[in-house]
Amino acid sequence: MSSAPIERDVGTEDICTVVVSAVAEANGIHPLDLEPKLYDVIEPDALTDLCSPHGSPPRSMVIRFTMAGCSVTVHGDGRVVVTPETGPEDSVSADFRER
Repeated sequence: MSSAPIERDVGTEDICTVVVSAVAEANGIHPLDLEPKLYDVIEPDALTDLCSPHGSPPRSMVIRFTMAGCSVTVHGDGRVVVTPETGPEDSVSADFRER
């Protein structure tokens, strides 16, 4: 597992694909081998809707959750930051805040 944060810009890609790819990269595995799956951690349709360019998410929006031993932060400006954690177990949580 990489210890450095991985940062991606969503651009025109699907937010769920970007998150899964970055978490898999942080774990050094293929995206299909990730456990838990994204849908076990956060509702993919809700994540997509919140980050949709059609919905124009506020640039100050931040969504945080943990997945497969990584802290995932999705920013309203289209950045996804995945940071490997060093805790004993994964936690499954989500946090949505307007700054």
